[in-house]
Amino acid sequence: MMRNGKRISQKHKATSLDHAIELTEEYAEQYRMPSKRVAELMGVEYKTYRRWMLEGTLPLNRLVTLEHIVGAQFISEYLCVFQGNKVVIDIARGKKSDVVDIAELQAQIAQATACLAQFYAGKASADDTIAELTASITALAYQRENVRKVETPELLLGECDE
Repeated sequence: MMRNGKRISQKHKATSLDHAIELTEEYAEQYRMPSKRVAELMGVEYKTYRRWMLEGTLPLNRLVTLEHIVGAQFISEYLCVFQGNKVVIDIARGKKSDVVDIAELQAQIAQATACLAQFYAGKASADDTIAELTASITALAYQRENVRKVETPELLLGECDE
């Protein structure tokens, strides 16, 4: 059930609550966690779980459990940013960046700057421009935290970085 045959990563950003729910379910399926198994691990009947997902009525007290089981936070991230005046940033673990990471950061900033220039020239949409600027702000904030934590990195304890 992957979108356009592409793998869903935690870097994907939802554009609506329905999209966040869809990303959550696709991410779970991609990692061999079908909806029936998620419902079982959450301790609810499958029909209850499906109703929550289809109607977008998942109780907030179940959200943390769902996202922990699935291993992604698409819904809670969307809930943080849907009003348009907040940015959610993954906090770095203190991993030393290499030349490739810095080159990717520079390319991201250049792409956002080009998109901003195109927007003001009437050649790019506001949504695309906001997405590019948000990606750059997020990448810079990540590196800021990375620099701050590089001397005292956090233990990964089995987690994988994407």
